[in-house]
Amino acid sequence: MRVPFLFIVATFLAIALGAVTVRGKSQSDIVRPIPASQWTPKAKLWGARSCVGEAGFGTTERPEESLNECVSVMQVYAERYWMLRKSGRNWSLTKVIRRYSAAVKRHSTHERTWILELRADGRRPEHWPRELRWSVHKPLWEHKWRALDRWANGEIKSLTPEANHFGGDMDAHYAEHVRKWARVPTPKYYGNKFYNSRKLTGTPIIVPGRGERLFGNLVVAGPSI
Repeated sequence: MRVPFLFIVATFLAIALGAVTVRGKSQSDIVRPIPASQWTPKAKLWGARSCVGEAGFGTTERPEESLNECVSVMQVYAERYWMLRKSGRNWSLTKVIRRYSAAVKRHSTHERTWILELRADGRRPEHWPRELRWSVHKPLWEHKWRALDRWANGEIKSLTPEANHFGGDMDAHYAEHVRKWARVPTPKYYGNKFYNSRKLTGTPIIVPGRGERLFGNLVVAGPSI
């Protein structure tokens, strides 16, 4: 009788402590959008930079609007992280952000290099536009910086939890008419459109073309995601 009793106790404790895995995520990770080990200072910095690049600073009158879109953007990165893990590719969250977000990719024609210079200490970026006052934008940057920890801890939820892709108006035709990904409803003030590539509005395209590869039910170009 002693062995079964200890086994039951051990099993109960394992469940309570989140040691049981569900769909590739542990119980402790279900509350968090990503594992705590992935939320490094580097991931936070590139995530915050990407948020500004993709969703803007917002306004002092309505800072939560831009923050909500920022959280939706970060949730897409989290979904991409889990999709890659499921496919056997153990990319870090930092790598996912830097490979996915066009706003933080370094290239010679980058028109907003100051995004890559945003710092954790809030110091003015070296190439900050002269016509803009950093003293106005700094509090908005700091607001996002603090809030991202709350997102990583599961305290702030995305308004678009089903989304695993986002893009601007220039990406809409490709996403909606070529790939036929399902639009995810968003608040009217969002600047980006969000999609769920698992819920297709038409016939799934599953045959990679030249220079493309199959990734789950997505067809993506080259090594990027």
